[in-house]
Amino acid sequence: MRAQPATVALALVLLVGCSGPVISGGAGQWDADGLRFTVPSGWELRASTMSPLGDSRRLFYLATQRLRDDCTGGATAQTCLLPVDELARGGVLVWWQATNCAGPACSLPDGELTQVGGRPAVIVATAQGCGAIGQTDATTYLVSVSPQRLDAVVVCSRDATAAAREALRSLLDAVEWRTP
Repeated sequence: MRAQPATVALALVLLVGCSGPVISGGAGQWDADGLRFTVPSGWELRASTMSPLGDSRRLFYLATQRLRDDCTGGATAQTCLLPVDELARGGVLVWWQATNCAGPACSLPDGELTQVGGRPAVIVATAQGCGAIGQTDATTYLVSVSPQRLDAVVVCSRDATAAAREALRSLLDAVEWRTP
């Protein structure tokens, strides 16, 4: 029965992200969609306005560089891309996807065990989730948020600095879940 969680994971990774609030320089917090965290210093956060796809929705992007809107057009004729054309050297782009699910579809697939905000997670290889933005590394954290929710945190980096990797890990450790 491992095929269903893997299918959900692949669908989350292959979804490719229009404009919402922007937080630059670590001046704020994300406190929506059942989670809260502080934006790392020097990073930019931009909410996605991508229309939900079934039970899955793109929440936001977080990066060590400037971000643009990810979507153009209205809800019925939306064109969405990642909010950067190319990662800067040493840069990181994160996008967060939440999916409502039930039963085996919410089970974590096989992968390297870890935690995000104290919730069980696995690290899996990212298959095309970053597109072609010059990344040298791509990883996905699949987080079991609840028995009815599985989140994907896709991390695309280009020769990420130690400071950027540490800031990301600190953020993932400090996520506060509002979802029981």
